[in-house]
Amino acid sequence: MTAEREQARGEAADWHILLHDTPEDETLRADFRAWLERSDQHRAAWDALGTTEESRHVNLLYNKGRPFGKSESYGYGRT
Repeated sequence: MTAEREQARGEAADWHILLHDTPEDETLRADFRAWLERSDQHRAAWDALGTTEESRHVNLLYNKGRPFGKSESYGYGRT
């Protein structure tokens, strides 16, 4: 695994924890969206976390109860 990929995976895990702990924080959500859109490696690392039940729960909280998939272009909370 490359150093960049490993870093992205660590950052994704950090985001996962932060979003789980404070899913209502709008500033945190905006920062997360910016991080996610900054790199394909960020998206891939986040998707890798999405395979766990806990990540699906965070995603539902983050997306205000609406499930979403990859077809929504990583719009996390956007309509």
